[in-house]
Amino acid sequence: MVALVLFILYGVIRITLMFVSLQGAIGEVQSLRAAVQNKDLGEISRGLGKAADSIAMADSSASDPIVQLFGFVPIIGGDIRTASIVSSDGRLVLQAAQEVTHVANQLVKSGVGKKPITDRTLVSSLREGMSALDSAVQKLNTDLASVDEAELHFGLDSKIKTAKEVVSSLAIASSRITPLVQVGTTVIEQPDRKRWFVSIQNLAELRGTGGITGAYAVISSENGKLK
Repeated sequence: MVALVLFILYGVIRITLMFVSLQGAIGEVQSLRAAVQNKDLGEISRGLGKAADSIAMADSSASDPIVQLFGFVPIIGGDIRTASIVSSDGRLVLQAAQEVTHVANQLVKSGVGKKPITDRTLVSSLREGMSALDSAVQKLNTDLASVDEAELHFGLDSKIKTAKEVVSSLAIASSRITPLVQVGTTVIEQPDRKRWFVSIQNLAELRGTGGITGAYAVISSENGKLK
């Protein structure tokens, strides 16, 4: 009997820690609005780092086998499983986002696109980081889509419904931005002088390559400098 009581008590403590840590991470992200409006990449990166630390604690609880057993408890099991999804997938998103903003801030400070590149590892780090961020966002979007908010309680249903809408929009934006980052970083990391033809296609008028060319530009690059 004592062992059962200790088992339940331990599970309750870990679950409470998970929800509290998750709420702390959400609070850290919400506090970044001013930094986002000011386009302060350094402050955004630091804030995301704090949020990642908070959600890492939530993910630690979510990965606990005892907490996972509580996910099968009637009524509250769905809430626990959903919080576990947000904790685990959210940690990957926040960590990747922190890395991307940190590297982007370093590149901006170095005058990328205006001055010769002195550290090409930053460019490749941005490309790899953006790919990792996109993968994390798509995974979170897929996993959230599998959650039935009608089975949730304690106000979690409305929060998850809102989260689904936000993450879905973020997933679409990420899927569009990531290829641009891949191409952009490839262009600016070239050491020699090169010329690039950029074509913008209109999908409203389909052609063999996708759409009719509505506009184009010729860009010159040399050691990270664009003209």
